[in-house]
Amino acid sequence: MPSNSGREWRFAAGLVALAVCALVLAEWPSNEPAAPEAAGPPRPAGRPVAPGARPANAQPGPTAVQPSVKFESGEKGFRYEQDLAPAYALVRDHFYILGHLDAIGDFVPDVGAKRFPLPGPEHPRKFQWLNVARKPNEPVYEFRCGKLIRGVLNKEGNFVPETGSTPIDFKDYRHGKDALRIYNLPGRFVKTGQ
Repeated sequence: MPSNSGREWRFAAGLVALAVCALVLAEWPSNEPAAPEAAGPPRPAGRPVAPGARPANAQPGPTAVQPSVKFESGEKGFRYEQDLAPAYALVRDHFYILGHLDAIGDFVPDVGAKRFPLPGPEHPRKFQWLNVARKPNEPVYEFRCGKLIRGVLNKEGNFVPETGSTPIDFKDYRHGKDALRIYNLPGRFVKTGQ
């Protein structure tokens, strides 16, 4: 049974995600179609969600690789391929829980998922760490509502938006070795022609 602090955290994270989406949509209206990953499965009715805050009983979306969109990046061309199948671990309060990303970048815990202590024994399932910074206060993008918000992943695994930065459209992101990573990207960039 989840603790009250876990429920409070999920509620607070949901409110923050709702506020960020409302701000992004109010400040940067667009008549262009949404980015491909924003058109994922319909959301269950209820409160808004943020990475790690989606209800555990929510049904996962499709897990197949979705159609790709071509993105150009400097000297080399890349295309984005959505892939909802990989397993991820979300870290919170010295524990981690396994799940996957849905089409809009939200973490969805596995049905009946258990919390595992950190550090813990090796888990038999292969997974990637979702919200673990690769260096202290790693600069990253977070995908929200078809936009990319610049910020940092702090040592607790929280995304902290950069004050004064302007969100960019996902379609304007240029992938490359020096580009900031999108930590909650539900897919990958592959070189054109592969």
